[in-house]
Amino acid sequence: HAPGDAALAEAVRERIGGAGLSAASPLAGVGAEEYGHHLRTALEGGRAYAVLFSRPSVGSPYFLLGGGAAWALDVPIFVLLNDVTASDVPAFFRQYPSFPLWKGVP
Repeated sequence: HAPGDAALAEAVRERIGGAGLSAASPLAGVGAEEYGHHLRTALEGGRAYAVLFSRPSVGSPYFLLGGGAAWALDVPIFVLLNDVTASDVPAFFRQYPSFPLWKGVP
């Protein structure tokens, strides 16, 4: 998630936790030099990769890196949409299930 989406990401984590699952954002605050290593470790220890797209984050190269790594490791990818539509996200992510967070809310 983008830095401005931290509160929203926390709300999503809480909702997932309420369903009996766990979710983490282990890459927050990780430097560029260490990002690849931490990303691989997180993906190898996880069961899915969920990316939270919002207006500020749609163009982030980190999401493409994460999505490509998840694809290479055969980790399921899920796209969460906040104030964007599936057509707004990079083409790579359009092949995966997407879920608007606020469906029906203007």
